Amino acid sequence: MPCRAETSLDPKRIRREPVGRIAIAAAFGAVLACAMSACGESEKCEEGLCPVGTTCDEKTGECVDDAGLKPTETSIFGAFSAVAMPGLTQGFVGWVPERESLAYIEHDGAARRTVYIAGPAVDPKLPASGRISAAHAQANGRVHVAYLTDTGELWYATRSDGTWSRERVVTVSAGVAGESLSVAVWEGEPVIAFDDAHSGRLGFVRRGEKGWANEWIVPPSGHIDASFADLGGRIAISTFQTSIAVAAYESVGRDLVVATRNAGSWQATVVAGQDPSTGKQTSDVGLPCALARGLGGQLVVAFRDATHNTVVVARSKSGPTTFTTVTDGRHVVSSLGVTRHRLVGTAVSLAMLADGRLAVAFQDASRMRVGFARESADGNFDVGFAPYNNRPQVGPRVVAKLDGGAFVSWLELRAGASKPSGVIATWNAGPGSTLP
Repeated sequence: MPCRAETSLDPKRIRREPVGRIAIAAAFGAVLACAMSACGESEKCEEGLCPVGTTCDEKTGECVDDAGLKPTETSIFGAFSAVAMPGLTQGFVGWVPERESLAYIEHDGAARRTVYIAGPAVDPKLPASGRISAAHAQANGRVHVAYLTDTGELWYATRSDGTWSRERVVTVSAGVAGESLSVAVWEGEPVIAFDDAHSGRLGFVRRGEKGWANEWIVPPSGHIDASFADLGGRIAISTFQTSIAVAAYESVGRDLVVATRNAGSWQATVVAGQDPSTGKQTSDVGLPCALARGLGGQLVVAFRDATHNTVVVARSKSGPTTFTTVTDGRHVVSSLGVTRHRLVGTAVSLAMLADGRLAVAFQDASRMRVGFARESADGNFDVGFAPYNNRPQVGPRVVAKLDGGAFVSWLELRAGASKPSGVIATWNAGPGSTLP
């Protein structure tokens, strides 16, 4: 299905919030080597060159926000989670390397607040916690977080009425959660999907009256248990009225697999990657993927098709699965009059808006930029890109806002410092707004 022309988002509608020095994951190292190398720039800031919303402090030589909060107070490691809270509040959950702890950072207008959830910053006796984490927020403002400790344990934390509490998910101690986590709420209780680093199996835990219960998701017929190993943050979970769905990349067959839990049992199926009539492999799909609940209980998955270099949305309920291309990365180089392809979809995020339309944020790895796509009335997608400020943009996130709009965020990296540093950039797409 054809896609709309790509346009640039209006820079005036982009808001950047400083979060201090960012430790970049090793996975980004090779791609970002040039961006992170010292390029002759001083660590000292210069007036007029600090991010929007900050100013240069001549005494310290650092960019500080207009309220006097230094960005070094909240230093996030690579990937982060974003959640939409009641009103205009925005929440982020991420790893703070200088404290080896997991933090929740809340932005409410001009006010910013950081609270440590787990790790030595909470209690020196606690192990380093939160290098891998996932977050989910309910409409009432309750935040749910799943995270791993450096000792290989899976923990759960929640914030209710402004107070954080945490508990160890004991039943996972026999296996070690690996690189992927996703958390949601079902029937009022948290549920967590994870990959087991030892066995390569896909695990699931849910909290009930007797504590946490552990289950293993059986792969589709013809696939082995170990095929879900080393997913690197590519598990997605979503809940429905009577069921739970988990999407993941199956690394042996290179397929997108969705497992559904009904009446206490799991059934996994291949959504894309194989020809349903012949069973032959057609493409390498599903790494990464994102999952959402559509209108009327429809299951929606956004994923990357690596074979065709596309970002695709699949919808399924009771009939055949339908597929819509969000973007194929094509762009016209006007000076040359030729069409080229960008490497798109190396990270994806998905949300269903209040009007039932979909919003997708995706990574453009060719230019290290973030794209945003919103479904139009005809079922196609309007695609735009965040303005480029000579900083690599990574880790796109999109969540639905209660007012019907979308909240898009990503991490912008800065070069020239002795340690990697960056800013979190956000864009609030109000209900009914259009891409310029």
